[in-house]
Amino acid sequence: MGTSLGEMAPSVEGMQRVREHPTLLQTLARLGVGPGDIDTVCHSHIHPHHISGNVVRNTEGSEVPAFPEARHVMQAAEYSYCASSNYRRVQAAFDRFVAPVETSGQLDLVDGEVDLIRGEHGSLTLMPVPGPTPGHMVMRIQSEGHVAYPVSYTHLRAHETPEHLVCRLLLEKKKKK
Repeated sequence: MGTSLGEMAPSVEGMQRVREHPTLLQTLARLGVGPGDIDTVCHSHIHPHHISGNVVRNTEGSEVPAFPEARHVMQAAEYSYCASSNYRRVQAAFDRFVAPVETSGQLDLVDGEVDLIRGEHGSLTLMPVPGPTPGHMVMRIQSEGHVAYPVSYTHLRAHETPEHLVCRLLLEKKKKK
C-alpha cells in the first residue's frame, strides 16, 4: 500500500530511521523486479510519507512516475478530499506526488469496496476503513483459508524501536464451518 518515502527528505525523526533501510525501488531491484514490471500501485491514503515514491527524477531532473506501467489506485473520496483545498494540496504534497501519475493517465479512482483480483484460489480486495483521512482504505488478501491485511510499511518502520518491533502483516485464520 503506497510507495513510501521515495526521494522526499524526511522531516520527522522517526522518518529518518526509515532512511537507514533500502528504498522500495532498491528492495525491488534486489528481487529482480524493475519499475516497469509493476502494474498496480494501491494507495491507502495521501500523505507524503506514503506517496513520495510515486515519482523519481529523470536524467533531465524532472519528476516523472517511478512505475511507468502501473495504474495508481486510490479511493475517489481520498482524491477529492486532498484536491479540495490549497491547504490540503500543500499538506499532502499532492501536486508533487499525485499530479504526475494523474497527468500521465495512470491514476485510477475507485469508489468503495473493489475486488482487484478474484479467482478460484483467492482474492485481493480494496476496502474503505476509518483512518487518518476520509478516503482511507486497506487491502484484504484472501488465499487458501487465510486472510491478510498488509499494513503501512513506512508508518511502522518510522515507529519501530529495537526493543519493540511492530508486526508488519496481520494474519487471521479463516474460521472453519
